[in-house]
Amino acid sequence: MARREQLQESLGQVWNGPLRRLVAGHFLAAAAEWAVYIGAFVYAFQRGGSAATGVASILLLASTVVASPLGGQLAARLQPNVARLGSLLGQAFGLIVAGVAAIADGPLWIVLAGSVITLSLFRVLRPAQAVLAPLLCEHPRQLSTTNLWIGHADSSAALFGPLLSTALLSVGGPGALLLGFGIALGVAGVLQAVDHKRGVSERKAVAYDASLASVVVEPFRQLRSRGGLLSLVGLITLQYGLVGALDILFVVISLETLGLEATSSSLLTTSFGVGALGAVVLSTWAHKSNRLAMALSGGLVVCAVVIGVLALLLTSPMATITPLFLGLPVLGAARFVVVVVSRALLQRSADDDTIGSVFALQELGSGLGILAGSVVAQLTLFASGPALTLAVFSTVYVAIAGLTWRSVHLAESSATVPLVEMGVLRKVPAFAPLPPVALEAVARQAELVDVEAQDVIVRQGDTGDQFFVVVSGECDVVMDDEYVRTAGRGHSFGEVALLANVARTATVRATNTATLLVIAREAFLRALSSDDTATTQMWRGVAEMDFGNQFIEIPTLDNPAGGARGAGT
Repeated sequence: MARREQLQESLGQVWNGPLRRLVAGHFLAAAAEWAVYIGAFVYAFQRGGSAATGVASILLLASTVVASPLGGQLAARLQPNVARLGSLLGQAFGLIVAGVAAIADGPLWIVLAGSVITLSLFRVLRPAQAVLAPLLCEHPRQLSTTNLWIGHADSSAALFGPLLSTALLSVGGPGALLLGFGIALGVAGVLQAVDHKRGVSERKAVAYDASLASVVVEPFRQLRSRGGLLSLVGLITLQYGLVGALDILFVVISLETLGLEATSSSLLTTSFGVGALGAVVLSTWAHKSNRLAMALSGGLVVCAVVIGVLALLLTSPMATITPLFLGLPVLGAARFVVVVVSRALLQRSADDDTIGSVFALQELGSGLGILAGSVVAQLTLFASGPALTLAVFSTVYVAIAGLTWRSVHLAESSATVPLVEMGVLRKVPAFAPLPPVALEAVARQAELVDVEAQDVIVRQGDTGDQFFVVVSGECDVVMDDEYVRTAGRGHSFGEVALLANVARTATVRATNTATLLVIAREAFLRALSSDDTATTQMWRGVAEMDFGNQFIEIPTLDNPAGGARGAGT
């Protein structure tokens, strides 16, 4: 059998059944999260008008804020397969209870109780499957594929969740919507039960620090010492208020102001989500052109203008839903730019040793912002109506843009962007497909190192823990005392030992004075696991190498042809 065929059969399928079921279950759960809000709010409006919808919004959003740290703690204390199975079945139970109660025209509190159970247990799902997925993988490339598809599942759920909700609402109202997703999650739980014994390890339960000091106080102290960072987190928190407001506004505008069918509220949510998909191009341009502060401030201004225009249109006695379908995609695109760019700017500005706690504070702030937005929306709706609510949020966005203009630009100017390192990595075929944020993340972990002529950089047979890219100069690659090739500017080496977890397959010696970009094992593997294309490209380069008598296991590749410049080390 040919060498390539032997290598391709060594690992079999690159994405196994348990992983496919894991991703499918995640998609259903993420879509169900959208359905819970839509179904619960529509039923609340039918039972008690906008006031009841406002109370329901506050209750559901508050439950997610409280459940976030508790969900993480529960996921850390249980085996990951047990935690995930319990999360899916618990979510299904909550939705089925809420759906049956709504179909029977039962009390609102039962529907809300079931919804709270579902949203709270959803907070267990992500941390549990983050631990479970690697245990189900038989090779690192499978983890890369799984991470990629979980991201696709999240994006798809933001669009198809509201679309499916619209269909179920039109068939049988909010009860059918909640019950339908409850049954779907029950099926996902059954599929998880099939793999219940998979992923069981000797992993010991770990303590999860969800104290107020670890989540809020310490990160707050760190942010105060960095120019613009505290204002940036405040900006993120405040703009999330719009999300909390829109959840209730879509229901009130469609059912009360315009007198439309219940399905129209979910169509408005879908329209908002469609705009978010189109903002990918804008956020990518902001990253590549290094104009994050301008994109962030511009996104805030566009949000303010669009919200203000929609408020004016709703004051007209001839108001229709058409302007909303035209304006909401623009609003969704602008807000998506604000979210993505602000998080990227936060990542650039925070120190490596504090970035985890900074983002923990940001996540908590996002939840509080959504809750505050819901409260403000309820109060303004009670006082006047949706037009006033939109006018208030338009004013808030104008204030945010004005008050944070200086601090946002200060944060960008003080950010340590590794432009040189990013430029070098873009020339490596395997790293070229990485999105800007992922490329920047690995570049921040890289280090420029100078070596002298005849210095041995890696030695055949040694343990490998670094990946190298030649920035300047040349290096000779020698295998079994025989010259193989010369690695010049833009060439890389050291990937084989890290990917295949083997000893160095060759010796590399500097031919003359050279500068190398060095990336540690953890950062290298983390970058590849974030993008399936990058992983495939790196393995393709390895598959084209000649290792002499050494055998290296290589996973099955969809298209083994093609190559990357590598030196087999």
